[in-house]
Amino acid sequence: NNYTRSEAVRQELTRLLDIVACGSPEYRSEIRADLAKALKRIQPVYIRSRDPELIALVKQVESQI
Repeated sequence: NNYTRSEAVRQELTRLLDIVACGSPEYRSEIRADLAKALKRIQPVYIRSRDPELIALVKQVESQI
């Protein structure tokens, strides 16, 4: 069950990072706000799972905020 949550979180963060990478500059502040919300929402999963891929994604997201 934790693996499933971890996988879902990885997919969501990857999707948001892709949007940041190819998104329109006019929406960048909104996208960054979405990233910050996602980080707050996934924090319990991130802490419990200690998944190396998820940790790397979280670091990428943090660098975009």
